Amino acid sequence: TRGAKQIGEHYVWKTDSRLTVPSSLRMTEEQVKAVFENIDCPYHLFVADEGIGLVREALKKRTTYVKDLRIHKVSGDHHCHMDYPDEIASVVQGYLKT
Repeated sequence: TRGAKQIGEHYVWKTDSRLTVPSSLRMTEEQVKAVFENIDCPYHLFVADEGIGLVREALKKRTTYVKDLRIHKVSGDHHCHMDYPDEIASVVQGYLKT
């Protein structure tokens, strides 16, 4: 009901304003750094080659905060995990086998 609406006999996509409301959690860069620096396990990050530019810029700095970060560049955009599930799954499966 949040992502589609019925028009006659057909369904069409609609937007849900709750998905675009800014988060009530706003951390300072110092807080973000403190959280990331205290991650003590392997951390996997999937970066889409057509991802959101602002996110890519933030990642340049923030990826330096994580001790054991493994970056996986994958095809697609923000929804790469839905558009290319096999590519994502092969990376995850490879990690689970080790």
